[in-house]
Amino acid sequence: MDIDDISKVKLVVWDLDDTFWKGTLSEGPVTLIDKNVEAIKYLVDHGVMNSIVSKNNFDDARRELQKHGLWEYFVFPSIDWSPKGARIKGVIENMALRPDNVLFIDDNAMNLREASYILPRIMTLDAAKLPELWGALGKITKTDPSRKRLKQYRILETKCEAKSQSGSIDDFLRESGISAVIRRPEESELERIHEMVMRTNQLNFTKDRCSIEEFAGQYASPDFDMGIVEVSDKYGDYGIVGFYSVDKRTRSLRHFLFSCRTLGMGIEQYTYQQIGFPALTVVGEVANSVEAKYIVDWINVTPAEARKSEKPTTAARKLKVLVKGPCDMAGTIDFLDAGGIELSDEFNYVNDHGVSITGFNHTANMLQGIGAPDSDIDSLVAQVPVIDRGTFRTRLFDGCWDVVFMSLLPDCHEGVYERKADGMRFTFSSFNFDFTDPANAEAILSGHINSHNYRFSAEDLERLRRDFTFKGHLPAAEIADNVESIIRRLPESTTLVLMLGNTKGDPSDASPEFKGQVTVNKQVNDVIKARLDGNPRVRIIDYTDMVETDDDVKDANHLSRRARYRLAQAMDATLRSIAGSTSSAPSNTPYLLALAKRTVKRMARLINRRRKP
Repeated sequence: MDIDDISKVKLVVWDLDDTFWKGTLSEGPVTLIDKNVEAIKYLVDHGVMNSIVSKNNFDDARRELQKHGLWEYFVFPSIDWSPKGARIKGVIENMALRPDNVLFIDDNAMNLREASYILPRIMTLDAAKLPELWGALGKITKTDPSRKRLKQYRILETKCEAKSQSGSIDDFLRESGISAVIRRPEESELERIHEMVMRTNQLNFTKDRCSIEEFAGQYASPDFDMGIVEVSDKYGDYGIVGFYSVDKRTRSLRHFLFSCRTLGMGIEQYTYQQIGFPALTVVGEVANSVEAKYIVDWINVTPAEARKSEKPTTAARKLKVLVKGPCDMAGTIDFLDAGGIELSDEFNYVNDHGVSITGFNHTANMLQGIGAPDSDIDSLVAQVPVIDRGTFRTRLFDGCWDVVFMSLLPDCHEGVYERKADGMRFTFSSFNFDFTDPANAEAILSGHINSHNYRFSAEDLERLRRDFTFKGHLPAAEIADNVESIIRRLPESTTLVLMLGNTKGDPSDASPEFKGQVTVNKQVNDVIKARLDGNPRVRIIDYTDMVETDDDVKDANHLSRRARYRLAQAMDATLRSIAGSTSSAPSNTPYLLALAKRTVKRMARLINRRRKP
């Protein structure tokens, strides 16, 4: 395997004995290889699936993996004593993938050769070279912290099992209760759909890779008719699985593409007939074909309006919740009552270069990320060593959230830097530390000023001074403007819960990094409340209300565990209110019990969320 191809991998197929673990299970105890355990968790958190093709007793292998809490990380496991090549092919076909995107790992050279003979384009790796895989994982940049893809493949597993028990494929499809809706995409969905255009291959019929600017132009033009396809059946809801764009001037398809997870359901043919069989020029290979006369009759046509009305109310289904912010939110989330919510988060992370990335939770970066051309963002990232593309990427505007908890502490705390050439901005560290001021150079170079784990050189600081202007923290009025802009970009069904910084404490006692922070927090809180308190789409939680004693404040922006527990209770109460629950609030969980549960969950999260195994 060329380890540079790791970004192509969508599935890793593992052997078990002397590969995933040390030893042979049928002969005695085995020992897990910690790096492999970290690797499968990292892969799942980055949207790459794991399967098993092993010569073993199925029940014994399952029990061993369940004992360590690892069985849930694998999909379509094939564990028996038959030859591996055909089984690997079966796994790939069941998952509707291509061998080009699959990596098979085994310690037996004959098994590797057999797989390559049956699937010539599969990638293989001798288990002796596993350190190469561990070292290359950081090249996988796309993330999936909510493990959405794993859930989708779990649905596919269930369907495959049901299909194997059905009398015929037609019977199975008709019994599946497939329902589809075709609708025009919303503006907030364009970036996500453009990513589908750029990344989809197997069922991308036209393979027209265009820039986001060109794509947005097609969306705005009356010459193009765009549609997205949403699909569900009795096994689950697949969400957006297809997209088309018809050039009305030529009555031809500019884009026509579908997710491989619905391969075999007839969605592409159904869509083709629904839009009237426009001219289609197929580019390259595709995993299926469509015909201008063939009619799919097993899919239920669902108008977009009907589909919306059929969705359960937020009180009857799990709320989709995004928690977004720095360590104040990361330190609170595990105290939440997770019942009735599907929780995702966007917290600070450490990138592949060891730099702590915090700016993507700052409103200026969020808005710049969706408003600036990719070329401008790339030029900024190339110029500044303490940011990466993730600084300007967020799932906030994905259009799927019922509730978003968003901390405004980054806006109140981080310093803003503006590029002299064109006004492009990035945020970094504290507004108290001007990295363009020569007077601060010695403290920065010696590490006495927080630089988010990046070791600045004198040349780095000189480039910053030459190319950027330090603007201090964002003014309160501009923060409020940004929040209002974010609200306009969110679906009307999304409730934005703003988390406001603490205003208790003496600013003169703050550390250099947080000097004057309480004053800034108060300025911002006053403006936000004046503008947005009472807005039906906004709720406000003020950290000040969580502070009862001096011991509840570590510094202006960091609360004690007990205060964070109160904060989680306030978030729980807000969720119950948004869900429309009429039941009384539950009695307070004893603090020590909640803390114990939080500690166990935090340990698991620290293991599962490591960016680099």
